[in-house]
Amino acid sequence: MATEELLVGQLLGLAGNDLDSRRLRDCIPEAFGLVFASHLCSAMKPPDCFQARDDGGAWRPIPLRAELVFVHALPIALHIFHHGPRALFKNIAEMNSVVDALKNVLNASGSLEGSTLQGPQMLGLPASLYDGALNPTLPPH
Repeated sequence: MATEELLVGQLLGLAGNDLDSRRLRDCIPEAFGLVFASHLCSAMKPPDCFQARDDGGAWRPIPLRAELVFVHALPIALHIFHHGPRALFKNIAEMNSVVDALKNVLNASGSLEGSTLQGPQMLGLPASLYDGALNPTLPPH
């Protein structure tokens, strides 16, 4: 299994800059986690936003559809969940905050019924990245 440092280096090489590397590193696991959550409890409404900090440090809701990495990762996550390889799905899904939150709720109460799933807080993505653009794109290489 790759170390965190190795993964970050590989994503940086793929993306070409720190911000886009962070987008890949944060958004892909969150998409996999949301797919897992939606299959774990179908009564739970998935979030439609994530949170990012603005220049003043306040959290702002950002529509998930505004992040192109997430938009492209979601159907891939769905496909891998249904068709495999399951080990790959599990490895990626467990890298996000959603799966940890679900495990905590299940361990405490044994059920997800009546739970509401909030969107993730993206610590490394500034809200200004999404100002004025519905779908920011990764630069071509």
